[in-house]
Amino acid sequence: MNPILPSQYYIPDVEARKDEDGNIYLYGSKDCCGNDEYCSYEYQVFSSSDMKNFQAHPVSFISYDEASHMAAHGKMPLYAPDCLKIKDRYCLFYCLSDGSEGVAFSDSPTGPFTDAVPIAGADGTQIDPAVFKDDDGQVYYFWGQGSLRGGKLSEDLSEVIPETMVKGILTEDRDGFHEGISIRKRNGIYYLSYADNHAENGKGANRLNYATSNSPLGPWTYQGIYLEPTGCDTSHGSIVEYKGEWYAFYHNSSISGKGNL
Repeated sequence: MNPILPSQYYIPDVEARKDEDGNIYLYGSKDCCGNDEYCSYEYQVFSSSDMKNFQAHPVSFISYDEASHMAAHGKMPLYAPDCLKIKDRYCLFYCLSDGSEGVAFSDSPTGPFTDAVPIAGADGTQIDPAVFKDDDGQVYYFWGQGSLRGGKLSEDLSEVIPETMVKGILTEDRDGFHEGISIRKRNGIYYLSYADNHAENGKGANRLNYATSNSPLGPWTYQGIYLEPTGCDTSHGSIVEYKGEWYAFYHNSSISGKGNL
């Protein structure tokens, strides 16, 4: 299965989503060849109907238009996103390098995503959003690096409801939590995937860990490592069921050899 995208694409922080049309859609940040900084000003979605061939779709969202020098969302790179269909819209949850967090909308899982609004309670505080919709329709929002926060989203998705917010759901010191969570539910149990910040031979080498809970906001019980470094730094993954099989998605630094790039 590795690698799954054509060699000209560098998509870290992948969140894989199975849509009601039966296809798998991949959402992630986007590195650019020749740029030694994390990520770029744009997102691009990929899809597959067979888990073998992945189609690249047009750019779905931008924070800064380099041609016009317009910074609609701040002249800052876009970090890890998530996307979920909520009611009749596809909702792209994004973050910028300064910790800005927001949501944009589309009629299509591939975008373009527009009408972006900040998420009160989360905007400006951290990175790496993750969203989860429970069986009763309630949407939960999670984010953080080093310390994970979460809470219920308001119906219009513009706010983390203050009285539901939980801080320190996972922490670096207690749980080895670094970043990049993803949540799924299976047989009534909630599963949370995350990257740690493990040091191997003096070099950072993130592993992918998981925890389980009976509630989206915890408490969570650590269960162990499900993916060791694949010869280099391995980070920010997600897990999805597709046609009766479970797949783990992740990125590594085998091409750049520079951390999470």
